[in-house]
Amino acid sequence: MKYLLLALVSHIPDGHARYRLWRNTLLRRMLLLFLVIVCIRAPIMYAQSNITIDARAAITIETGADISAYAKTVNGMLSGGGTWNGSFPLPVELFSFTAFADKNGVTLSWKTATEVNNYGFEIERAMENRTLSSRAETRDDNWSKIGFVEGNGTTNAPKSYSFVDKSASGKTSYRLKQIDRDGEFEYSQTVEVTAVSAPKEFGLKQNYPNPFNPSTAISYQLSENGFTSLKVYDAIGREVATLVSEVKEAGYYSVQFDGAKLSSGIYFAKLTSSGKTQMRKLLLLK
Repeated sequence: MKYLLLALVSHIPDGHARYRLWRNTLLRRMLLLFLVIVCIRAPIMYAQSNITIDARAAITIETGADISAYAKTVNGMLSGGGTWNGSFPLPVELFSFTAFADKNGVTLSWKTATEVNNYGFEIERAMENRTLSSRAETRDDNWSKIGFVEGNGTTNAPKSYSFVDKSASGKTSYRLKQIDRDGEFEYSQTVEVTAVSAPKEFGLKQNYPNPFNPSTAISYQLSENGFTSLKVYDAIGREVATLVSEVKEAGYYSVQFDGAKLSSGIYFAKLTSSGKTQMRKLLLLK
């Protein structure tokens, strides 16, 4: 650059002091401009192929720096205030997966730090009567699918998920099958919990509160799987609400009954499942 500038001004006659002064001043200014451009230009790293950061590796991009590539696969950690150019797939990073058992079933909870192209999670279960081998992570015959939770596609924000298994009993193992939108999948580590046993008796609990205004909770328990119906009738036997009408697995349940559109009076809740029936009297006071 310096020699180019010298060539540009070398044609100026130097017979007079004013021309030599003009030439030297111009040269100094152009050299100063060149130095300014070099100093403020941010360092740039260009790659015409893929960039891969291995697991547990780290790269820091200083503020003002740029890295360009056609594709980047990141299994490690990025930091700094610089920027990436080009496509940048984020990994689906699962950083917690827990199971908690109570009388309502087993609650599975998990969180992701980042997601890319995440279609969702299949929940798989292995009961204690199906012996788990040391290779249970890869043996599909030990596991059965019991549910699905939709993912959040692509995001770099933490996301939380949960699923309740109401039919578990005894020692139970769970794992997640994370599925991408292109069909690729990966299994999580397993979690193990001892589930509360299913109810031994069929029963409809007294609603609470009672009397109520305008809503109340109605709890019931099923000792076996089957089609279940829970309906509310008025004092002369007319049906006023259907709260449950579907196949239910053995377990503990609770539903809300809203009587905001009904008049004060006595009502009856009727639970029917697997050939068994129970009724409870409800009192709505407004």
